[in-house]
Amino acid sequence: MNGARAESTPLRKVVLVGSGAVGKTTLASRLITGTYIQQTMTVGLNVETWTVEDSAEQAAIKIISFDLGGQNQFRFFQQEMIRGANFAMIVFDLTRYESFMDLEEWMGFIGDIPEKCRVLVANKADMESVVSDEEIRTFAEKHSLPVVRTSCVTGQGIEELERVIWESLKGNGICG
Repeated sequence: MNGARAESTPLRKVVLVGSGAVGKTTLASRLITGTYIQQTMTVGLNVETWTVEDSAEQAAIKIISFDLGGQNQFRFFQQEMIRGANFAMIVFDLTRYESFMDLEEWMGFIGDIPEKCRVLVANKADMESVVSDEEIRTFAEKHSLPVVRTSCVTGQGIEELERVIWESLKGNGICG
């Protein structure tokens, strides 16, 4: 679904939130480039743009992503970065239970983004999970979130995540 499009392409703001080192920057990089590129810690904020297109619909959306560093010392300015977002990816690391436990805090942090404009991303699916499927399902149901399991290394779930983003943000989408 990645590619270039004319200047008339609508622009949508997407935020990536979650604890530090869950793979938000690597996930954004994978969505943008289509390949795995090891990333370093995001210091505060990383802003990127990319285009998602659907050739069957002959349409595209330009996305500007705000990848928020997960460490507490960056919170003082990040709330401003969420304002006006059309969509949120709430990311946790399947191999770090603490990142799953931090999800409630992140849900409060993105409180102004409508529930239907969010997705829960269970990242690092290529590794052994310490979070049970039942715990993930319970959390997702509580917050009415779709869940996508991803691996930036193998590409697992990346196309599914692109489809969720596309369906939510396209012209007549729920978050567009």
